[in-house]
Amino acid sequence: MIKVFYSYAREDKQDVDLLIRRYTDRLARSGRIEHWLDRYLHAGDEWKRTIMERLEEADVIVLLLSADFFASEFISKVELPRALERRGEGTVEVIPVLLRQVLDEDLEHIGHLQIVPQNPIYDSPSNTMLGATSQRRSCMSWTSCPACSAIQRTLPKISVDVIRSSVVVSVDLR
Repeated sequence: MIKVFYSYAREDKQDVDLLIRRYTDRLARSGRIEHWLDRYLHAGDEWKRTIMERLEEADVIVLLLSADFFASEFISKVELPRALERRGEGTVEVIPVLLRQVLDEDLEHIGHLQIVPQNPIYDSPSNTMLGATSQRRSCMSWTSCPACSAIQRTLPKISVDVIRSSVVVSVDLR
């Protein structure tokens, strides 16, 4: 089972929950992936230790980028550096996803990674989706999108289709 860790700012929780419900919950329910977010912490958990354990166990780390993501002290000083360090060691795939518009200087540490989609998924805190389907369609060519190639290396039998304006991801882990 592929373990996916989502790194995001709490201010983006509503949007992150929507994306996960739409795109990865089915894979998790079917047992194909195990995804983890800090919303899975329980009362009494040592939150920092638990987050770091999950970050270390992950096969894929998805960075859900926004101004709040980069403003988070814990993300910028703990999660992001460790994610990039593990990527450098070759022990994890790191996939930055542009949730909301960010400043160019915020991308200084991850500018060498392909960010998808090229335009933010959400245009404002009003949760209005911006052509997300066409953005995803354009990035889902395995040969031209480094982030998609990273997913393909992690999940060798993955297919992506656009059916009735929806992105469908299928994974065969046999």
